[in-house]
Amino acid sequence: MKNVKIENACSENWNEMAPTVKGAFCQVCATNVLDFTNKSSLEIKQLLLANSGNSVCGRIKNQQLEQLNTEFELWKMNSSQSIQRAMVFSLLVVFGLTLFSCTNEKDKQAIQALQASVSHVIETNDAAIAPIANVSQTSVTSELPQLIHFEERSIGCKCDYEVNEPVQMEEFVLEEYIITEDREAVWLGGMTYNVSYVDFLNQTVQPIEYDENGAAIPTELTAKAYPNPTADFTTLELGLPEKERAEIAVYDMSGKLLQTIHDGKIERGSSSYSIDLSEYVTGMYLITIRSKKFNETVRVSKL
Repeated sequence: MKNVKIENACSENWNEMAPTVKGAFCQVCATNVLDFTNKSSLEIKQLLLANSGNSVCGRIKNQQLEQLNTEFELWKMNSSQSIQRAMVFSLLVVFGLTLFSCTNEKDKQAIQALQASVSHVIETNDAAIAPIANVSQTSVTSELPQLIHFEERSIGCKCDYEVNEPVQMEEFVLEEYIITEDREAVWLGGMTYNVSYVDFLNQTVQPIEYDENGAAIPTELTAKAYPNPTADFTTLELGLPEKERAEIAVYDMSGKLLQTIHDGKIERGSSSYSIDLSEYVTGMYLITIRSKKFNETVRVSKL
């Protein structure tokens, strides 16, 4: 079962819709359609989180849907393992308390061995938890046959507590689903996701921050030039996740510096710079963005 999907694909022609900054506007449905096809998994999840509770119409690749669902299944598995870890820790506490009331030295040693084993499991990675925590078919005692033999322990034990039946823990099964559609196929329509997926987004995704211009602040440096190619002017659109001192310059393909566009501090968020290439001969040029933390190059073709 897919936890995020397009329930009913739309048959409208994407190429006939009016382009917008975030996608396109469908006049038939009078709806803004978000274009996810060129976005990362994190960017998609940020947009879904920002629009949770609202209807979202989107254009998305089948491969991207697969990625979103796979990330959710892994998160769900890790959450289940966290619960299992807590239950294993509870066993450690219960057996540990019995040491104060047991007078049989052999019993104490056996329980201490169990404590050591459980402590080791808690401190290791999640993969090590499954062999001990996965006890839906067998009891806790049968998982550790060499540590405690309850037939021997019951003989001569002078403990003043009652030994309850071992508690069975529910086995976690990673849900599998089969993708039959082409992974490169592009879907268009209303996106749906369940309550559990919203919990996943709330716990794993940072909400989108917006700059003073209302544009989303990127989580990493972004840079693009348009129009590209160009006959004269091009605009460098830059996005910074944090305030940074940077130099923006234009070079030819031989590495010769032609002009410096900016040299100083740049605020976090989006900014744009107009670059005049009209005096240069036809060819390829490099726009570089350099700082202590960032180093990016954008190629621009001059007609």
